[in-house]
Amino acid sequence: AQATSASWPFADLFASVGARRRPDRMRCPTVQSGRGGRGRPRQTILAAAVAASVAFSSSSGAAGAQSSVSVVLAADVTKCLGVFGREVTLRHCMKGEGVAWAGDPGSLTTAGKLEMLAVELPGGEVKQARRLANQTAVVASECLRLQGGIFSLWPCAMTETVFQWDAETLQLKTGGKCVGSISGTLTLVQCKLLAGFGTDNGGDASRDTDQNGHGAPATQTWILLPTDRPQVKMLDTVALPLHVSGRYITDTNGNRVKLVGVNWMSALAQHSSAQGAPAPSQVAQVIKYLGFNSVRIAFSDESDLSTLDRLVKAATDEKLLVVLARRADDLPFVNATDQQMWLKSLSFMAGRYRDDKRVVGLDVHSGPGLQEDGTHTVVPMWGVPDLIQAPLEAVGIKLADWRTGATEGAVSVWEGNPDMLVVIQGGFYGTNLLDVGKEPLNLAQDCLKSRVVYATQEHHWSSPWFDFVSSFENMWNLPGAVNELKGLVAKMKEAKANASIGEAAYALGSQPQSFHDYQDARRKAAYYLDTTQQAPVWVSEFGTSTKKGNNWWSYTLRALSDSDASWFYSPLGARAQDDVQGLFEPTTDDSRPVVGWKVQDLVRLQNPGFFHAEKLTPPGKCAFDQASNRAKMGEHVPLIAFIQAIEWTPTRIAMAVSVAVLMICLPLYICRRCCCRSRRSSQPSWKNGENSLRDLESTDASTREKKNLWCCTCQRSLPVTVPPGIASMLPDGATVPRGYSQVPR
Repeated sequence: AQATSASWPFADLFASVGARRRPDRMRCPTVQSGRGGRGRPRQTILAAAVAASVAFSSSSGAAGAQSSVSVVLAADVTKCLGVFGREVTLRHCMKGEGVAWAGDPGSLTTAGKLEMLAVELPGGEVKQARRLANQTAVVASECLRLQGGIFSLWPCAMTETVFQWDAETLQLKTGGKCVGSISGTLTLVQCKLLAGFGTDNGGDASRDTDQNGHGAPATQTWILLPTDRPQVKMLDTVALPLHVSGRYITDTNGNRVKLVGVNWMSALAQHSSAQGAPAPSQVAQVIKYLGFNSVRIAFSDESDLSTLDRLVKAATDEKLLVVLARRADDLPFVNATDQQMWLKSLSFMAGRYRDDKRVVGLDVHSGPGLQEDGTHTVVPMWGVPDLIQAPLEAVGIKLADWRTGATEGAVSVWEGNPDMLVVIQGGFYGTNLLDVGKEPLNLAQDCLKSRVVYATQEHHWSSPWFDFVSSFENMWNLPGAVNELKGLVAKMKEAKANASIGEAAYALGSQPQSFHDYQDARRKAAYYLDTTQQAPVWVSEFGTSTKKGNNWWSYTLRALSDSDASWFYSPLGARAQDDVQGLFEPTTDDSRPVVGWKVQDLVRLQNPGFFHAEKLTPPGKCAFDQASNRAKMGEHVPLIAFIQAIEWTPTRIAMAVSVAVLMICLPLYICRRCCCRSRRSSQPSWKNGENSLRDLESTDASTREKKNLWCCTCQRSLPVTVPPGIASMLPDGATVPRGYSQVPR
């Protein structure tokens, strides 16, 4: 059981070495010869710590493995608490020089002694560890001690130093002060809290620009990374390609795969080639070290393919799984010319990385939104029948069938690589999958559903769209809904344009009043596919720059924890110089400083949930049939199917009845008006003198009673006074034509 680069060395070590159980919280140092410091022999705490780790590993089957963490500095995540001789210093933890400390983010919030659990073995020689463990007698456990400003390991029974990790500020405190780093040296400093993004802190000349202004400065911020990382360890054994089984993603053998990753934007690839910027290989190492097992790499028609290749290679060299994402602000499936280019690009990208099995999926569109084509507002909707297009176009609205477009995109991807997962974003900028469950992709082969994943986006500035989608009962008032959506799009653009002030995006969104409100809205719009086992729904993009008072962020994290869905934080680094949502510290081009509170929040979501399935039945074989799926993919939803798919709530029924009555009465009213106008023009008028009877109209009383719906007002009796010389000659029931100037009686 040799340790590999894909898994934390302590986790493999614990699983591979067995020994009798030692008492809990016992740590054992041993000696490795060498020279260091001022020429004196240096001692490296080594095999006795391994003996302690061996002890608790052997008992894990009965009592559960003891948790351990690495304590990592946010200002440079490649550095963590390690040992040099007996002195505790900042060591290069990505090279295995760190120490595993007993505990977890929950237990370490209680003040107590910080005990060492294990250290990295030179060369990962597990046999040597077992031999030393067998030869080691009972040795006192080792704890972190602070004396005379020096941090060192000391027998726990002989030290009184206690430490407490603050889960809110991520500071490691002792004696009212905080453990920090000054110029790379571990030291004890006065605890400092940041006042907020872009503001001065108590008159300090320095600006609170790191950590998005939340918590403590990066040099006092400590991230606790678990040493047991099954989501990363699985990268060594995953059987590709991936498939879908119900709401879960599995490998070929049926083992569940939870993707937890970051969005590595193509803009960052150009940025990383600049002088002094980290190489893609270094960035990929940091991504994996932080506990992520996948990356979502965006591309567009303007992307440089050589840059994209370097990103993909850097990620797959670290055994990370890659999802490609076609980035676009337009709707390429509306215009025939754009559609052909879009479909060809999808087939090309899928085929380009067909031989690299770790490129597991392709997102066909980054999230369709509104588009103006000069005369119409184009609205993407899922499953649009042809018969309702013409009436809407008359009022300036054109519906784009995203269901047909997504199906065509999926077929194009499989033409390039039939084993690849196809990712379909929700409409309304990736927020709405409302009708997908009733009208899935229009595929000729039902078995291809085992290669389809649906996705949503959870940006904070999109929160008004969540409210919009959840309140959008029907499409009968589509003009009003489109106008509302246009307003939201304008606000979104304004928020993104002002992202440099940090609070703009936060201020735009309406804060959910409760987690129930948030969960209900999102479940109705998207997550019902997951909860009803129809298909997996992962979050392709979510991110924030604000923590304090941000209900949306805490609710999103809670929802992801409850559902145990796959997710990709966005972005990894700054898409623009002033973008503060990045996981890397936005004030620098380096990949080593991170925003500690974001990483710590995400670390809690990385491990697969304990109560979710680990092994599922893999789907059967499914050979992609290009001809039948091409013939099927362009079919639109029939009107009857569209009507049947509507969820008939009382509000929708009332509106449908109102529309039906209007559609019946409107043509009747128009016909009546035309009939009356026609009859009026044919009726005689009084002329040729007062005493002339030539043009006098006479209507039988029985005829006047035969009124009808079409012309009910055209045959009515009117009170009239006729000239005296004529009155005696009028027959009974005589009437005067409409429009005749009457003389009051």
